[in-house]
Amino acid sequence: EAVVTRERYFAPFGPEGPARALLTLALDDPDGTVREAAADALEALYGARPEVAPPAPVPSSAPCNAADLDPPPLRAVLHTSVGSLTLELLPREAPRHVKSFARLAEAGFYDGLTFHRIVTGFVAQGLCPLGNGWGTGGVHLNDEINAVPFLRGAVGMPSSGPDTAGCQLFVTHVPTPHLDGNYTVFARVVDGGEVLDALDLDHVVTRVELLRP
Repeated sequence: EAVVTRERYFAPFGPEGPARALLTLALDDPDGTVREAAADALEALYGARPEVAPPAPVPSSAPCNAADLDPPPLRAVLHTSVGSLTLELLPREAPRHVKSFARLAEAGFYDGLTFHRIVTGFVAQGLCPLGNGWGTGGVHLNDEINAVPFLRGAVGMPSSGPDTAGCQLFVTHVPTPHLDGNYTVFARVVDGGEVLDALDLDHVVTRVELLRP
């Protein structure tokens, strides 16, 4: 009986079996989905759910404020194949978005990217590293919905749902109030309206120039 009990105790899914040991190790896996799956399995097998470490924050989504930019760029010039667009950046209203955009611009990330979506009388969208609207550049930003309205020349960040903004931008041709409260406005066009109207598919952004105080 002692032998049988011992075999049951050390069976693969017993309280001290190898399955429990492996699942316990998985609780420290760097992948949050693996940790959650291991906790679910331990709860199903042994009746108690262990604590699971929360996911590590995405660096680009970490809280920041305008002071982090020290000094924040006041404007950005998009030099394109059809002329230049000057943007007034809004670090008070959208600090994460301005910070991320400025870092990518300073690194030359946007050089050579295109406008891949043009809807006449509505919007010009571009700066996607994949050229098809699905690229994020490895960036995932928390939304910063603010009170700045989507008037003509408003610069917003495309997304595929809450807190999924990346590296792209779109610029509105006309007031688009149906976008208010749904997308983050992080800049607005202050010079180059004729360039905005002239933008077409595959027009290139040769570089982004940041203008600081």
